[in-house]
Amino acid sequence: MSIIRLSLLLFAAGILLSSCASTADLTRAAATASTVDPGQPFPESAFVEAGGISLHYRHWLPEAAPVGQVFLLHGFGSSTFTWRFLVPELLAAGWEVAAADIPPFGYSSREDTIAHPGYDRSATLWAVPEALGWKDPIVLIGHSMGGLYATALAEGQPGRVCALVYLAGAVPADGKSAGGSPPFASLFAGSLEAQLHSWSGVKDSLKGFASPGDVIPDAMVDGYAAPFQIPNGVKALFAWSDASAAQAPVHPASLKVPALLVWGQKDTAVPLAVGEKLAAVIAGSRLVVLPGQGHLVHELHPELVNPLVLGFLAGLQIAQ
Repeated sequence: MSIIRLSLLLFAAGILLSSCASTADLTRAAATASTVDPGQPFPESAFVEAGGISLHYRHWLPEAAPVGQVFLLHGFGSSTFTWRFLVPELLAAGWEVAAADIPPFGYSSREDTIAHPGYDRSATLWAVPEALGWKDPIVLIGHSMGGLYATALAEGQPGRVCALVYLAGAVPADGKSAGGSPPFASLFAGSLEAQLHSWSGVKDSLKGFASPGDVIPDAMVDGYAAPFQIPNGVKALFAWSDASAAQAPVHPASLKVPALLVWGQKDTAVPLAVGEKLAAVIAGSRLVVLPGQGHLVHELHPELVNPLVLGFLAGLQIAQ
């Protein structure tokens, strides 16, 4: 089973196995969303059009001249919100940072344009560095599905990338397609749409990606639930999944830049075996395994992940 399809199944299962949405759940999720302006969700938000798709991104500058640029790519069902703990530390270390909402997630377009012929995930996301005028090779950091997109970006324009960081990167090491929606997806579309508007439904889904014993903070649920209140989410999700199946497979073995791989030992969404295979085909890569941790370790235990990322980047600065 493809990694994209497995992610969609896990996400749907986590939602559908949750209790039915109560009025209080729906009210709480709606209230969370009401505090966010989709046209300007964050002070540092900006939008760029790429291939007819409105792409939301956020951009931060350090206080002094930047030592380099980092582009952050989130995982399935997530958004730029996922980087709330890493961004401040990157800025403190002197890096200029941008993070994109991969369509149709977060506050990027939910139109069907993503499923039209000619859609190219690599070209779409390169629109952000181009809008920012980034000329030097950049560092790509991807969590889960974001690792797949980072690989596509690096493979498509290798001269523009100087290093990669995979946080449980959902990247096939064998050159196979990422896959599309399960054939029965339409059967649970209505229920999935309803539960995405449920605060507790979103929380239960997040629990499915965490490790046993992890507590999902309310603020984390709020951050995930808010973009889910935007209409057409499920329709766009299935269109995106099918469009992903039509994309050219990635070939991580072709990468020729330093790569750090960080994995939770108990990750059930993108198992450690995926990381081991990926590390085996990327020459010179380093795999770090975090005992007892799950898929969302970068959000639930940033004190374990951030030092690894910052240490890797510091080594790149020395090399420069």
